Amino acid sequence: MKTVLRDPNARNLYEMKRRWQGVHQLICKVFTALCGNNYVIFRSRETGVYIKRISKTKPAPVSYDEIISPAVVKDETAVATTFFSHQDVKRECIILTMVPTVETEIGNANAIARALGMDLIAPENMERIQTFDGSHLDQPSAERWSRAFLQAASSRIQSCLEKQRATR
Repeated sequence: MKTVLRDPNARNLYEMKRRWQGVHQLICKVFTALCGNNYVIFRSRETGVYIKRISKTKPAPVSYDEIISPAVVKDETAVATTFFSHQDVKRECIILTMVPTVETEIGNANAIARALGMDLIAPENMERIQTFDGSHLDQPSAERWSRAFLQAASSRIQSCLEKQRATR
């Protein structure tokens, strides 16, 4: 987000990365030996699902880090405030969330939400939630976490949709 907001070359960097990912995917599909044993994933443009091509990674359970770094909270709150000021969305309809991973920095995320005067909707301490690579949730975990998130956020989402319909 910082790059997008502050780096005038961000779009060019993104476009270059996007073009190379297509080349990389084609090469690794056909010539897997060239890619070695490194971990490679691609994301489906249609569904957003991650597709693993080569993997020697191991599943890892989600964990939470409750530590708060005041410098991180200060910097990220400033970035978020700037970002939100450029959005054409009512503040009460902005939903802050954080998908868990290994060592999820939940302490900082909660502190940033408090500093912004907002709620963080991020289901925690769910059983059997794990990553397939230490970073991305495996499919069953992603489905359970998403259901929990939508249940927790549904009243806010519904309220915002009703307000939007009323203003049309």
